[in-house]
Amino acid sequence: MNIKNIFHFSIGPIGSAFVGLISLPLITWLFTVEDVGRFAIFQVFISFSILFLTLGLDQAYVREYHSQLDKISLFKATILPGLLCILIIVAFIIIFKWSLIFTLFNLNSKTLSIYLISAVILNYMIRYLSLILRMEEKGLIYSLCQLLPKLIFLLILISLYLTRLELDFELLILANLLSTLFVFLISAFYTKNTWLNLNKGMVEKVKLKKMLHYSFPLLASGVAFTGLISVDRFFLKSMSTLEELAIFSVAVSFSGAAIVFQSIFSTVWAPIVYKWVAEGVKKKKIQRVMNIVTFLMLIIWALVGVFSWLIPYILPEKYNSVQYILLSSIAYPILYTITEATSIGVNIMRKTIFTLLATIVALSVNIVLNYYFVPKYGALGASLSSAVAFFIYFLLRTYYSFKIYIWFSYTKEWLLITMFTFISFISLSSLVGVASYLYFFLFLFLFWAYRLELKTYYRLYRLK
Repeated sequence: MNIKNIFHFSIGPIGSAFVGLISLPLITWLFTVEDVGRFAIFQVFISFSILFLTLGLDQAYVREYHSQLDKISLFKATILPGLLCILIIVAFIIIFKWSLIFTLFNLNSKTLSIYLISAVILNYMIRYLSLILRMEEKGLIYSLCQLLPKLIFLLILISLYLTRLELDFELLILANLLSTLFVFLISAFYTKNTWLNLNKGMVEKVKLKKMLHYSFPLLASGVAFTGLISVDRFFLKSMSTLEELAIFSVAVSFSGAAIVFQSIFSTVWAPIVYKWVAEGVKKKKIQRVMNIVTFLMLIIWALVGVFSWLIPYILPEKYNSVQYILLSSIAYPILYTITEATSIGVNIMRKTIFTLLATIVALSVNIVLNYYFVPKYGALGASLSSAVAFFIYFLLRTYYSFKIYIWFSYTKEWLLITMFTFISFISLSSLVGVASYLYFFLFLFLFWAYRLELKTYYRLYRLK
């Protein structure tokens, strides 16, 4: 993958983050706090559904792509089990007349139920179709399929506002569904050479069994991971208020802008590192990537802390506390991105059981902390619980990876990440007023701490 392709893959996440930062404040101004809270639950449900339905085979598709000659058969073997699960679940819902909408939102609406099921199916298909674009290195189209749903969603929201309609939760979900449908049609068009030839591919039971053996631990860890990033929302819904849930969700959405870097990195990192391993590239090259990713993500963490005071100027007054919650909620996307780099040894060695163990431990910690913190501190308690849980998640996954693959020199990074995590707790102390100054100092300190590495990277760049 060359620089041009990496740039193409970067357009989608960067553009999506930019559009998301526009649409998020708009949602808070147009819809009630309760609807914003419900929308957060809707997004969690969609994410969990896609994760469960893929059975981890989407990751198996990426892992086996370069070693399989028959790409059609590989795609067929990975997408069909989930489609079968969808048919069974939909039949179950129809036969037993189970209302998902009432279970999730305490609302009775057949229309919303149809929207919800349709959203799950469309997102499932988009997930697999986007994998084809990703592995075929069609970076521009891949980015387009990431950017368009955000952009169309924003345009629909603006249109709804201009029409002066009475805005409610049903319209919010419909706007999301229409944008998803449009992207599905585009991704289906650009991947037609694969799915139109599915009848030619043969699913080999032996290969499918091998992929399931690889993917099931990933599925279990994925389910646990979804719990890890969403359990706080359910605690807020049951032990606090929809208003606190909305405030927390907005803070997470703002901090989630850092996910843009995780998205770019994960998209290009896994295929590249697997190719490096196959070619016998020196492991020192992998360590350089780990170090520079850690440096960049900590820089972003510091900058978010420096500029968090700007939040009240773009959100309604009821969301003023987001600026403090952001100090700890940013830990999730930052630590997760760093972990994607440092834990690659687990996937290289196919020891995905260690990912599952790390996720379960982190999830358990998150549940316990949310149980004690949410009733007392609300959204702030949920964000702090998540920060601690992801710090433990990072520690365990990195440790397992280094132990089974190779032990990289990472002492400085351990200390810096620990420092940043503990400083995020200032939102609970009297120091919250000087948070921006403290993060500015850390921003400068990072350049001093990495001065030697930056000189080395610069020299290597000049040599190229």
